[in-house]
Amino acid sequence: MPEFTREFAATLVPLWTNNAGALVESLNQCFDAAWTLSVDAECPFSPAELGYDATAAGLLVSLTVDHQTLLLAIPKSLPLPDWISAPNMSQSSRLETLAMEWSLNCFPEEISCEQFASAYVRSLIDGVEACGPTEGAALIRLRLEGPAGNVSIYGVIGVARVPTPETPEELDDPALTESSPSAATDVDPASSADASKMDAAGADRVRRLLKLPVGVIVKLAEKRIPLGQFLALCPGSILTFEKSCEDLLDLHVNNSLYARGEAVKIGEKFGLKVNEVGSVKHRISAILHPHR
Repeated sequence: MPEFTREFAATLVPLWTNNAGALVESLNQCFDAAWTLSVDAECPFSPAELGYDATAAGLLVSLTVDHQTLLLAIPKSLPLPDWISAPNMSQSSRLETLAMEWSLNCFPEEISCEQFASAYVRSLIDGVEACGPTEGAALIRLRLEGPAGNVSIYGVIGVARVPTPETPEELDDPALTESSPSAATDVDPASSADASKMDAAGADRVRRLLKLPVGVIVKLAEKRIPLGQFLALCPGSILTFEKSCEDLLDLHVNNSLYARGEAVKIGEKFGLKVNEVGSVKHRISAILHPHR
């Protein structure tokens, strides 16, 4: 696994340029926008490079591989909708879908993203610095063009920690919270219509997710052995496992147990005949939340 340095960032620039259409489509779908995207060359990370609006609020999308994290810093002035500070269930699903799709398009195929998330922060620059940019961290600027003009988002390659979501200032003030329309107990007459729109939007995101590739692994068995025994392995060595030959094999999707089945031979190839599958809710959770 390469270290997240400027050298690694240089390999991401052509990849992001090639995947610019997919990256901006995910952003447009999440925020109902119509931006186009271009990618600049990488440069050493410096807070000053984050632009004039980095002191304002925004969204940090984090993609983690082998304890190394890449951040994508999106300023609220893009503009982003107000709901990013306190998203409901449907809006949280949008942000999670955005992070998941970017995790698949920001790294080469041989690198699998282990954790992805998004977090609202009151100050992008403070949020990035709180994540601890590493020595040798790099920056890639992504330019967005849209009806509101040109705005940049930034990829920070190499931070030590994932960002912590923050609460907007309004929610910290009880007086403002009590007077806020969201604190009202009356039901909005248009809520059912809004729910229908959210359901349709959710269905559209699910259809897009069906096109995404996921890692599938069939696990034969596992055991723990002393390091000395491991170092003594050589051609001809045999490891025995407690698992019976008649037991079903585990099928993992994104490193989470998804189904069980039995080994079959298909011509000269190995296959798996699925005997047991979890519930639909469990299956979707296994794909979207592989480490929960």
